[in-house]
Amino acid sequence: MVALLARQLAAEGLPADALGPLDREPAIVAKTADRQVLGCMNDIAMVCQHAAADAGGLARLDVTALYYRLQRNITSARD
Repeated sequence: MVALLARQLAAEGLPADALGPLDREPAIVAKTADRQVLGCMNDIAMVCQHAAADAGGLARLDVTALYYRLQRNITSARD
């Protein structure tokens, strides 16, 4: 995970320590009770579905381009 984060920071032109020291501890995934966050997650899911449909299916989807698009998708709850 640390290597993946470092690669993504580099892809954005940022140094590996831009967010401070990267923690090697496992991430914890949990449900959210915040409706704004849930709305953002649903918006992201819809963008992914449309991107896959526009590409002609998941096999033809350019995942790098989708990731880039998602990183620039503005939603209110994420500021």
